[in-house]
Amino acid sequence: MWFETGSSPKVVMNEGNYGSTGWVGHTNRPCSYGVYTPPSTTQFNQYYMNGQPAGYKKEVMVHELGHALGLNYVHSTACASMAIMEGSSTMRPAPG
Repeated sequence: MWFETGSSPKVVMNEGNYGSTGWVGHTNRPCSYGVYTPPSTTQFNQYYMNGQPAGYKKEVMVHELGHALGLNYVHSTACASMAIMEGSSTMRPAPG
């Protein structure tokens, strides 16, 4: 988790076996009236992550951390986001 001194968490990261959801990683970054309202919550689905190479897991984690920090996909117009990330590999099952 990421905290600022004397505050509540800004990013919360969890992992668990969420089952056959269709996503490997998922980030929820709440937004109200155009303003980010922490914390961002990131989940990693062990159902798909288990048995995958370390490089794949790192790619998913870095990708989701980018979303938690406010980066979005190029085509997105989401709340207060800087759209510089491409692809959606974390929203489909892991290879293999």
